[in-house]
Amino acid sequence: MLIDSTRAALLVVDVQEKFVPAMHDADRMIAHCAKLMQAATMLGLPMVVTEQSPEKLGPTVSPLAELGPERRFPKTHFSCMGDPAISRHLTTLGRDQILICGIEAHICVLQTALHLVQRGLHPFVVADAVTSRASSNVALAFDRLRDNTVGVVSLEMVLFEALGQAGGDLFKRVTALIK
Repeated sequence: MLIDSTRAALLVVDVQEKFVPAMHDADRMIAHCAKLMQAATMLGLPMVVTEQSPEKLGPTVSPLAELGPERRFPKTHFSCMGDPAISRHLTTLGRDQILICGIEAHICVLQTALHLVQRGLHPFVVADAVTSRASSNVALAFDRLRDNTVGVVSLEMVLFEALGQAGGDLFKRVTALIK
């Protein structure tokens, strides 16, 4: 299934100040999340940002907080779909393709994607925009996601599939994110 900008939304999961320092290759993950968020804005994709126990783990890191919507959804469930407010909000967007980035790949990202599949939606985990404390957990998460029909994609796959064609101002602005 191709990613379609008229059917997709971006879900940014738990990229928080006190959590990020413990993550493997966190700078790369934050940079790619930022590019996804910028592209989502350019492409008109709805964006949802979550924070796991923000009173303990702090807010979304500032580079991403500045790019996202003002409203961020606090949660205590590992799966975003376990939180009624987030689940309702995602449903009201009317999008069936959910692009997921953030942390941790083998916990919140994985459980969210699996719950989305159970609800008949089509999650895509952006591999170069997710991480965990240990890279081995990321690899295990990707294996399990693929085994459960979740698309594991790259930032560039998302950008070029969402664009659909070359040419024009939007193409130039979106592709400038990866140059």
